[in-house]
Amino acid sequence: MAKILAVEDSEKTQKLIQQSLLEAGHDVLTATDFFAASEILDVHHFDLLILDINLPFKDGFSCLQSIRKIRRFQELSVLFLSARADAKDVQRAIGLGAAGYLVKPFKPDQLRTKVGELLKKDEMKVVHVRTAVPQTPKAMGRAIYGTGVKLLSLSEVGVEVELDFSPPEGSSISINVPFFTDIDVTHSKFQVVRQDALKNGNFQCYLTYTGLSKDDLRRIQLWIESQVGAA
Repeated sequence: MAKILAVEDSEKTQKLIQQSLLEAGHDVLTATDFFAASEILDVHHFDLLILDINLPFKDGFSCLQSIRKIRRFQELSVLFLSARADAKDVQRAIGLGAAGYLVKPFKPDQLRTKVGELLKKDEMKVVHVRTAVPQTPKAMGRAIYGTGVKLLSLSEVGVEVELDFSPPEGSSISINVPFFTDIDVTHSKFQVVRQDALKNGNFQCYLTYTGLSKDDLRRIQLWIESQVGAA
């Protein structure tokens, strides 16, 4: 059982978070803004902090920046829970040291799974947002440089791929994977957030979408929901 603080100004979402995590045996306290959260953090120890972005007085990013200035909270795992699915928001969350990012609306089992992952790991290698793995040969393709690319997983904010070259973090890249055509997604442009060297000499890279259309986002969400439901 873990002790979790959820900072969320919507009473309805607060109740959903509490109910979802209580069913998993966790102890959950809630706050509606940074100032209320600060008072609770002063007297309680927590294993995980859940932050909305659109909060009164101080947004979630500013909350995390303030909390990280306090030494005893520098290693506290933080999960962002927000309706904002823009790549720039996810990138900013990663840059501030967030361990995870979950997009609203969410299902209780998705929140429980994400929280379980964060509690098992001291540090996440990548932010996954309702991720599913394409089990098809069409997950293979080509990158803009004419090199091979393998699509490892797909989420609402980006993809995880294996490349045979090391793209600079922060750089832009285009990939062409037949799998996207199968789900009617035309998007192919990404920004490199992080890359890790693999034992086979390739690189596992985490890419966020750049300029993703609402139609493509919805098609991705529908595909992921179909995979989550089938699991």
